Amino acid sequence: MKKLLITVVLLTVITAAFGQSKKKSPLYGTWILESAVFTTEDSVFKEDNKTKKQMKIITPDHFMFIISNAADNKFVMASGGRAIITDDTYTEIIDYSSEPDAVNKTYKFTAKVVGDKYYQSGTVGNWKLEEVWKKSK
Repeated sequence: MKKLLITVVLLTVITAAFGQSKKKSPLYGTWILESAVFTTEDSVFKEDNKTKKQMKIITPDHFMFIISNAADNKFVMASGGRAIITDDTYTEIIDYSSEPDAVNKTYKFTAKVVGDKYYQSGTVGNWKLEEVWKKSK
């Protein structure tokens, strides 16, 4: 009887541990970039969906994005890898990229979703980045 009780308790703990799903984040889904502003001490560079088309897909554990020129749809770059989402922080760990120097880089952003808009800010190299994304339907 004691072995049965221990077995039941262990199975319950194991089932609970593996059965817990990650909390659904409003970041999960497909996003289309509306605008981006890159800033350094002496420069400001702006992009929007009229110059570059960018799509990002975020899942509970992974992300990927692809960029093309808006004028001619020519490929610019793509990257993807692991995603870590906690409260208002979104972290990308790049595992693969068309830009070899980007692989193994980690970028941590402040993230906020309001309605169908996703606001992301952080740093990429020496640039401060502020982006606005719209949820794809």
